[in-house]
Amino acid sequence: MEIDPIWFDSMGAKTTCTKVVTRDTSILIDPGAAAMQPSYPMSDEKKNECRDRARKEIQRKGMNVDHVVVSHYHYDHHFLPDFGYLDFEKLFRGVNLWIKDPNRWINNSQWERGRKFVKELCKTFEGETYDQLNVGPRKEKFEDPVPNLSKAMNKNFGNYQERRNELLNKWSKRFEKWSQNWSTKDWIREPKLSVPVEFAENKSFKEGDTKVRFSKPLFHGIEYSQTGWIFTTTVTDESGFKFVHTSDLQGPTIEDYADRIIEKNPDYLVLDGPATYLYGYMLNKTNLQRSIDNAIKILKEADVETFIYDHHLLRDENYKERTKKFWGAAENSETEVFTAAELKGQTPMILEVSKDS
Repeated sequence: MEIDPIWFDSMGAKTTCTKVVTRDTSILIDPGAAAMQPSYPMSDEKKNECRDRARKEIQRKGMNVDHVVVSHYHYDHHFLPDFGYLDFEKLFRGVNLWIKDPNRWINNSQWERGRKFVKELCKTFEGETYDQLNVGPRKEKFEDPVPNLSKAMNKNFGNYQERRNELLNKWSKRFEKWSQNWSTKDWIREPKLSVPVEFAENKSFKEGDTKVRFSKPLFHGIEYSQTGWIFTTTVTDESGFKFVHTSDLQGPTIEDYADRIIEKNPDYLVLDGPATYLYGYMLNKTNLQRSIDNAIKILKEADVETFIYDHHLLRDENYKERTKKFWGAAENSETEVFTAAELKGQTPMILEVSKDS
């Protein structure tokens, strides 16, 4: 299996775009790239230059793959025709698209973005029009997944436990509103186009001796995360070599998700880290520590050969200090741990620009 982390945050633009090639097939995961946030110590002009370079490299390396995966509808993981630098028609022509279901296990903004993405597919490729996809409301009942997160729910958070319970109770109302939307709004089905499109969550596919497995929807970060849901991607080749791309688990923050990664026991892991640049704002001390502890647990208990720890945390010049316990564990591990930039022999961009700022 050949794995190319095409561009990641450590290279100066927000993305986790990765290309995987086996003897049987080729897969491009999350072909999107966005400019860094305002706090990133770089001029807007240079941020946009990095974003555009990322998009050009994704375009160059992503051409002529067999499959494209879109794990969710944030713009650092997918793109639209009017973004420029990525040619919507050329990149997707001739591929199979495995994408996030836009109807359920999705927050309100990604509900709209997912539909916009499918609409653009219908405009670009031969087949059904977008208006033909409306199937009306699906009056399903959705079970709150948080009570079933046994590790996270049974963990003792000490002095934070009371506040945590208060927040979970409050945020569960958020889930009730989302699930009500999923049950009452009009759904769209998979379009029949010259480019095959499948809603991929909790599905498996086989290409020759290569197996591709997508997880069920998982929280994008903490329990009841406002940023929605994603799915992870697992690729296993004919030799049994296993690659896992976690998309946006942010750590993972949730203990049960760490256990699922350990159970998969990947040989090569792409794990996104916590958003340390939001520490004290949208990330508190407890959840940062959870993310670090869970990453260390994966490092110690899974037989990972190559571990890419990148995305979110590489937006922060203090990422090494704020996650130093993980990096200390990595130094004492036989696993090779890198940012994507370091894997390519580069210094992480945030360290370069911080020296100059």
